[in-house]
Amino acid sequence: MQWSLERIIPQGILGDNQRMRLIKEYLTKVKSEKLSKTKRS
Repeated sequence: MQWSLERIIPQGILGDNQRMRLIKEYLTKVKSEKLSKTKRS
């Protein structure tokens, strides 16, 4: 959904701060998923 929104909205409107926030959220999600996987095994 986020990627389709990014396509509709011009890149200029979507500021760097928002893009960085999305990347940080994604990275934290991946990290938590990896941690939960290691905890299980």
